[in-house]
Amino acid sequence: MFSELQPISVCELKRLDRVRSLLEQLGPSEKDSAVEFLFGSKDDLKSEKDVFAEEDDDKMEVEVEEYEQPPEKKIKVEINEKLNISTLLEGCTDLTDIWAQINQDPQNISSEALSEKALENLMKIISTVEIEDKQALEYFIAVMTKTMLHLKIYQKSYEDFYESFLVIYPNSCHQIASQLVIEPALCGLVLFLINLDLMTEDQEKSVLLRWLAEFSIESSTLELPEVILSRNTKLYEDNQVVGALSSSFASGVAEGSDKCVKFAKFLLQVLSKVADLEERVVKNFKLVTERNRTFLRKKLETEVDKKSAS
Repeated sequence: MFSELQPISVCELKRLDRVRSLLEQLGPSEKDSAVEFLFGSKDDLKSEKDVFAEEDDDKMEVEVEEYEQPPEKKIKVEINEKLNISTLLEGCTDLTDIWAQINQDPQNISSEALSEKALENLMKIISTVEIEDKQALEYFIAVMTKTMLHLKIYQKSYEDFYESFLVIYPNSCHQIASQLVIEPALCGLVLFLINLDLMTEDQEKSVLLRWLAEFSIESSTLELPEVILSRNTKLYEDNQVVGALSSSFASGVAEGSDKCVKFAKFLLQVLSKVADLEERVVKNFKLVTERNRTFLRKKLETEVDKKSAS
């Protein structure tokens, strides 16, 4: 009646699936009431899992409800998103309206650089309509220069714009040049602004000092200091300027400057025009002359010795 029974190890008895299989072989079905009593039906196990899953879902829903922001807070977050100044300026026809929005909540305005389209539109408007509010003017100038510095592209259209713009706002030339001078790619534009003759000697001096603090004088960067010094020869007598020149010369490490005759001639021009030199300045100039490999080296060394001895 019954098939011959095989010995079963204790380890196998511990495995639930194996026990079910063995019971099926021995006779009673898994659906038998006795088996269901011992192990429970598959449906029972499934229903228990579903119950726990539902309980977990309920807990998650409660937690979401507890931490979810009330409607009024959601609205506040959306309202506090920063206004994109580029978006405002791209379709703008009146800067007065834009300035009014900025003044309502200055902290809520995005400080990012403008898009090229917004910059183009701003330049078009601001060069044809005079802005009487000084703060508004300074803000829009700062936004324009920041964007130009971000783009790092010297465009001929910038010259055309500033030529028109500075007819209306000539006193803004120094502010603009001082900001643009820190970007090598815009050096040509700064020189254009300098040659418009709208800045005082002190203003041109401040532009030169800022450039000297940022860059080294090398064979490829001579133009800006050469232009400003040729326009303001009294700067050779200014100890602050001479000190900054010596540091900028000494910090140059570009290959080729030591063999560049143009570089050596400019250095000789500076040394021949400066007055007595401080010890720190002498050390800087000696460092530069010692590196020089042109036929002018002897003259350079003589000038340094002459100024340091006097």
